Amino acid sequence: MLAACTIGPEHLRELFEIEAAVFGESRKRTPADVFGSVNGRELLEKDFEHVEWRRFEDELRCTNADDVVAYLTSIPPGEGATSEELRQLRGAVDYRVRKGKGILRVTKGSGVFLARRAR
Repeated sequence: MLAACTIGPEHLRELFEIEAAVFGESRKRTPADVFGSVNGRELLEKDFEHVEWRRFEDELRCTNADDVVAYLTSIPPGEGATSEELRQLRGAVDYRVRKGKGILRVTKGSGVFLARRAR
């Protein structure tokens, strides 16, 4: 039996929407592209007879804009942000938090594949 946790294309979608609004579309390939909820079944069915995907229903509830900005500036392309990009990023995050009445809800598109070989 194999249990393999992974993510899907919707994982952290809201954060990457903010990132794209400030820095442009920069993410070309994610870990989910290599082995994720969309392609994992096909990959596992090459070696396992029974493959099941179980999505973990959850979300992040970000209430501190500083934490969101800190995360987005800890990874590319945010880690190399100019002062103007930082200003825009902060404005975009603040807007989303206000729009959510103090909460920025972020999708956690994760789950687990359970795969079994026949006995």
